[in-house]
Amino acid sequence: MGAEFLSRTKKTIRKTIDIQRVALATPHLFSAIPGEKPRVYLGTIGSGVAVAAGESFIVESRKSGSITFRRGNDTVGSMDNPPTQIVSSIQQSGGVARAVVQRVHAISGKVDVTLC
Repeated sequence: MGAEFLSRTKKTIRKTIDIQRVALATPHLFSAIPGEKPRVYLGTIGSGVAVAAGESFIVESRKSGSITFRRGNDTVGSMDNPPTQIVSSIQQSGGVARAVVQRVHAISGKVDVTLC
């Protein structure tokens, strides 16, 4: 009689998950806060040159306004139509800077680089 009496008199608790409330708390496109990311510039890699994401180059600015990517003493590629602000800032810093490859587009022979 004791166990039967307790099973009849105890409160029934049902735990459920409100799926709609979970969906509201899940971050998505409109709730994400963008962080700071450096600007990405497009460059062209020479034919027959292998480049990987995360690799760093030396960027040289010429007086003609062109920018070249170098790996040691070898010319690896160039920047297509560099902005005048980038060319002038590289020239003011001694004519060289460092670039890090963010993404490689193998089919087109292009790379996305950020300048440091």
